[in-house]
Amino acid sequence: MNQKITIPQKFELTKPPSVFSEDWFFLNASNFEYWVENINGKLEIKVNKIEDKCYFLISDGKLIGASYPSEDICFVFQPTDSTLNEIKIINCSVLFIYEDDGNIFFVESQEKDLREHKHLYEQIEPNENYFKPIQSPEGKVFKYGNLYQLNRINNQFNYTLILKFDDTPLAFKKHHNRLFVATSNKFIVVENFKQTIIFDNLFWEDLYPNSIAYFNDENIFIGIRGGIVKINLINKSFAFFQSNEN
Repeated sequence: MNQKITIPQKFELTKPPSVFSEDWFFLNASNFEYWVENINGKLEIKVNKIEDKCYFLISDGKLIGASYPSEDICFVFQPTDSTLNEIKIINCSVLFIYEDDGNIFFVESQEKDLREHKHLYEQIEPNENYFKPIQSPEGKVFKYGNLYQLNRINNQFNYTLILKFDDTPLAFKKHHNRLFVATSNKFIVVENFKQTIIFDNLFWEDLYPNSIAYFNDENIFIGIRGGIVKINLINKSFAFFQSNEN
């Protein structure tokens, strides 16, 4: 794993700021969202790439997930045959769809402000980890997500819950039998449908990780607001590279 990954000079190795510190708020206010990709073994970084929908092609159509679902926008199946209607599967925010061993899976990602969803908080059992209230400057927020397996019989769709995330999953990368997930403040590896939290309470809380570029276990990059993060799974370390464009 001696692959050399070149990081553009405008990204400077910087000590990660503490969440809600002055330096953190500086990054939070940045106008630059950095998107990372592995293109033929080279780290490619784009600025303010917006992907508010995800797509997955199947034999007779495509699955479409939306970041911000509404009554008209949700996780749907769109048939190739234009004479057939779309089929609504679930009304939730779906950020990632992938296939593994012939089965299709999708990730639900949710974040709800307690001020707008107080009724949800009142219905939660004290030991239930489906919702996790997290304190922020604006108040408590529920951040959570779920991994589902999609099931289909003819044109009837349903889904099976596989596992729960107690934080909002935001960026994903499937590599062989592992799924890498960057949540709002964690980095997680899912293997055999079991999740391992590699890092918790990370500084990128509300710096919105948006993409993951995998090269090898020593070189995994996360795109966030204001910079990029390099993760090394071998020695369980990470490094923050702040952009000088901020």
